[in-house]
Amino acid sequence: MRVMPLTLVSISTLALLMPTGCSTSAASKASLPQAQISVYREPSPRDGLFPMVLAVDGQPIVRLGPREGYRFELPPGDYTFAYEMGVYSCSELVSIPTAGTYRLRLAQGCIIELGPE
Repeated sequence: MRVMPLTLVSISTLALLMPTGCSTSAASKASLPQAQISVYREPSPRDGLFPMVLAVDGQPIVRLGPREGYRFELPPGDYTFAYEMGVYSCSELVSIPTAGTYRLRLAQGCIIELGPE
């Protein structure tokens, strides 16, 4: 078997064959107008003892008690919102269509709903 050394031409040919993603990069998302997101944890008599940790795309952003809220900004796009309370966890794919003001409702029973504020 003969081993061929990689040359500049073959490396650039490989680069042309590599798939490119269609998702929006974090840098280009950051330059878009931001949406204002208000999140509110509804009270529940069954799980009020546990803090709720909210994460966006796997990154924790806030820890909420019952009836607590938080406000943050995100550019429009698709995100996986998730929360954990004790051993219970829930996640939902949420689309933020445009820059604007939204309310994110978190409730028992894996309820993660985005709506107008």
